[in-house]
Amino acid sequence: MAISISNSKLGGGGTMLRKVLWGFITVIFVVQILAIGLNEIVPGEYYNLADYERLTGKKITKFNEAPMLKEMVEKGLLPPVEERLPKNPVVVTPYEEIGQYGGTWRRVWFGLPDQPNVDKIAVEKLVMFDKTGGVILPNVFEKWEISNDGRTFTFKIREGLKWSDGVPVTTEDVRFWYEDILMNKELTPTIPTWLTAGGKPLKIEIIDKYTFKVIFEAPYPLFLYQLAYQGQAGYVFVVPSHYLKNYHPKYVSLEKLTKMAKDEGYEYWWQLFGARGSNTNAWITNPELPVLYPWKLKKYSDTQLIIERNPYYFKIDPEGNQLPYIDEIVFYRIQDKQMALMKAMAGEVDMQTRHFGTEHFTILLENREKGGYRVLR
Repeated sequence: MAISISNSKLGGGGTMLRKVLWGFITVIFVVQILAIGLNEIVPGEYYNLADYERLTGKKITKFNEAPMLKEMVEKGLLPPVEERLPKNPVVVTPYEEIGQYGGTWRRVWFGLPDQPNVDKIAVEKLVMFDKTGGVILPNVFEKWEISNDGRTFTFKIREGLKWSDGVPVTTEDVRFWYEDILMNKELTPTIPTWLTAGGKPLKIEIIDKYTFKVIFEAPYPLFLYQLAYQGQAGYVFVVPSHYLKNYHPKYVSLEKLTKMAKDEGYEYWWQLFGARGSNTNAWITNPELPVLYPWKLKKYSDTQLIIERNPYYFKIDPEGNQLPYIDEIVFYRIQDKQMALMKAMAGEVDMQTRHFGTEHFTILLENREKGGYRVLR
């Protein structure tokens, strides 16, 4: 069901109607969460560990890791996997079977203009849609509560969640984003409309180390859906403050920042800040930027992009194996779709949909034995 309302035509009964609609939407949302998101196990879905154990009666008490990470632990370069996972990790149920560790996934891309090619594989949202696209599930945020008036959302970050450099994620990362990025006119000249309601931007209230409130001026029943669609961890609400403070004038002298910016070819400090972490492409151009994604940047050049396993990734499979399975993903730079086609036929692309269309179907079928691949419609 879709409801479209023009507030200018609601008249004197507008406030009451909005309350009724908000209550109606809330009931539907809660029923969906209980019926689909939390009360049954579905292949290819995502569950808080506590919910998975409750639904299956199966306790996951032992965690495993990729051989390359185990070797690093044995050399004292990484803490044990139990210390790298949050207290309540996300369990991903497989469609067919438990995976195996290792390997490189080869793909092709057009460079930075083709960033969605990379983002769709790796970027984690703060909350996420289930496979139907209609139910909101926990992700970076472990749980949330919505006030009766639809104005206040209370979120809890997973306790023990860590950035890819091992630093804990806390509400200090939220405070920094709100006070020092969103409310900084040089970094955010205009507040995005999806972060406003009733003509005013949201407010943030920090409750404790892992809990905070988002407060709007007016009811905002679709905020969670906007968060699942718009909000990417690392871009909004939760940012690696311990790293980004090194490029912010509140924590480093403006004189020093200006010199740092000019040394790297920028005119202003906020341009350097963006390149280091607030720009949406920073995670695939700055290898120092901590992320919450399954893979992090290893190499970026004119010819290829390589992202490698994040040892602190917060998801596991039902056998307690820390994800991801794949060691790294390599994106080879191409100039056009014809080059993508040639690489595929030569067996140099492992799995990809992007840049291959129905016009390529026949020629891909004809060369599948030579290239050693399958063609799926």
